[in-house]
Parts: sequence; C-alpha cells; structure tokens
Amino acid sequence: MTYGNLSGVLRRIGQHMEALVLCRKALAIEEKVYGVDHPEVAITTNNLAQVLKTLGYFNEAEAAHRRALHVFEEQLGPEHGETITTVHNLAFVLKVRTSSLSPP
Repeated sequence: MTYGNLSGVLRRIGQHMEALVLCRKALAIEEKVYGVDHPEVAITTNNLAQVLKTLGYFNEAEAAHRRALHVFEEQLGPEHGETITTVHNLAFVLKVRTSSLSPP
C-alpha cells in the first residue's frame, strides 16, 4: 500500500493528522518521480487540500486546491472530471472560509 492510499484510509477513519503526514510524504515522492506539473501530483495535492480543509487549515487548503487546479487545467483541460472536481472542492473551501469569517 502506498503512502497516498494509506493516507486515504486514515482520512476515512478520522485520523486526519496521521493522514496529513502521509499525504505530504506521498506528495514529496510523487513530485520527485513525476515532476510538479503531472496530473498524479495534482491528484495528491487535491487530496492533501481535502485533509487540510478537514483540519481547518483553510488558507493552505485553498492554495493546494489552486495548485492542483492549475495543473489539471493545463494538462487535462477545463472540462475534465478532475478539473471540475477540484473547482468544486476549491469553491467549498472558499465558502467555508468566508462563512467562518462572517459574524453570526
């Protein structure tokens, strides 16, 4: 099992900090193997953003989603499923972050 897969399992069972550590390890390895502008790296970057969002690190999550989105748009095009999913994920982070800044 890879770091990325194990990170996903940990995320599903609620061990988010452990998932974050493994997701970052997976990302570092993939960047070395594939280069930073590869769709596989963008998938892991998107997964990292999801963990960051769950932990409440909205600024970091936004930056990671934007990074993944840039790669997906450049490599796969604006209508690809990964691109659309990342747009949705980014929009959710922006909405949550904005609503958490608004007074009740």
